[in-house]
Amino acid sequence: MATTITGSNLPEAVRITLSGTPNEATRVNVPAYVATTSVAAIAVDSKVAFTGTDGSALGSAYLTVPAGSMLELSMMDGLGESTRITAIYVASATASAVVEVVVEG
Repeated sequence: MATTITGSNLPEAVRITLSGTPNEATRVNVPAYVATTSVAAIAVDSKVAFTGTDGSALGSAYLTVPAGSMLELSMMDGLGESTRITAIYVASATASAVVEVVVEG
């Protein structure tokens, strides 16, 4: 199920329990003005993609976040807020997993 980070107080963090079905995408909506988004895989390898559909299989274009690691993404594109990515898709690589997502302004 999709999660929305409001960005009302930055930085903001959320914990998301992912589906037990490997590669099932969960959409994480982030405000357009966010500069950095970080994803931490707590105990199971996880995946992050920039395109997808909530609840569907994650496509073949993704980044792997090994268990116990954090991936930091710059959301800035140099062209302004109107063209920034406003969602990422996270999925478990093997089993139900928890990820932590942090956004910073």
